[in-house]
Amino acid sequence: MAKSGKGTRDEEGKPSPAPPDACYTPPVPAASRKHHRQSVTLEPAAVRVLERRGAHPDRGRGPLGTSATINRALAQFEMLMARTAVSLEARYFSALLEIVPEPWNVSPTEIAVLDQYLPSTPDFSEVLKRHGIGTAELLDAVKALDVAQRVVLVDQLVQAAAPQHLI
Repeated sequence: MAKSGKGTRDEEGKPSPAPPDACYTPPVPAASRKHHRQSVTLEPAAVRVLERRGAHPDRGRGPLGTSATINRALAQFEMLMARTAVSLEARYFSALLEIVPEPWNVSPTEIAVLDQYLPSTPDFSEVLKRHGIGTAELLDAVKALDVAQRVVLVDQLVQAAAPQHLI
């Protein structure tokens, strides 16, 4: 098996678990950000979230411009993610990568009730049997996580499962 870590894959091409501390990526320095600019389309609800934080279109010239507000919110999100501990056994994480192969499709509502969502996934029981994990054992571990920890867990799954060309 390939070395575990952020974005690695095993011989079968399945994502390997990311270590819990792998979720934090420091912000990109301003000097190198200019070379990575891109346009993003936001849903009206996302725009309202930014507007509540003072965002307004100003062509990137002020601290409350839309881009500055998005960058600040993402940096704060990364800080929060890095400081929210998720204590979950590696074998649970490996099983979750198979149970939820496309974690970017898990909605905020499903994250909030993750212990209820997981059993509804197609291969839930089969994956747990393969990993030698009892249903109640995994669900109790997930149920013990608060909502912030569940968000971090799903974010770690997203990072581990992300296609290599996106990393």
